[in-house]
Amino acid sequence: PDNEAGLIVGEFALSPGAIVDGDTIKVGGLGSSLRLLGLDTEETFKSKKDLALYEDLGFDGYLEAKRGDSDRPVKCATPLGTEAKKFAKDFFKGDITVRLERDDPKDLRGRFDRVLAYVFAKRGDVWINYNVEAVRAGMSPYFTKYGYSRRFHDEFVQAQEEARAAGVGIWEPGTEHYRDYELRLAWWNKRAAFIDRFEEDAAGRDDLIMLGQWDALE
Repeated sequence: PDNEAGLIVGEFALSPGAIVDGDTIKVGGLGSSLRLLGLDTEETFKSKKDLALYEDLGFDGYLEAKRGDSDRPVKCATPLGTEAKKFAKDFFKGDITVRLERDDPKDLRGRFDRVLAYVFAKRGDVWINYNVEAVRAGMSPYFTKYGYSRRFHDEFVQAQEEARAAGVGIWEPGTEHYRDYELRLAWWNKRAAFIDRFEEDAAGRDDLIMLGQWDALE
């Protein structure tokens, strides 16, 4: 990518305890964690109450209790979420420095003030895109709720197809993970298609604004 276009954030050292979960990591010098684009891994068990509910009801009963009356899929802790965090730890094991890149020069931070990024780890002379590889390993679907990846859409689609065909991670029937990925993907992709149409309509106009971009208030 062309750094002059503002796509490369830079190279950063991983912070101590860098891996928060499968789609959130911390690096030194930014003052906030990263939100990894194209990923939405399942949650880890951070609550003793949730862990007790899971142990008492069994996994499917736990999922039903967490969904409740919601008409949309919900996020909750799962054993696969713990596996995704382990995958991230293994992926970055021994990596002192990672490279961060943006999807668009104007997309800087998300709603929780996390830096939006693709994170690359070096393998030999090649920088490998963790975001895509996490999808390929079945640790996450290709997350499109806030728009398709501008730079790596085809790579994400291919990685997800490979994971589904191999039946790994969230696509393995026998593991404990969300049961409603078809519904999630349909919902997210409808939103992404809407965003695509909006961006097409907004091109060259100053009265249609992408609120997530750094110059939106201007």
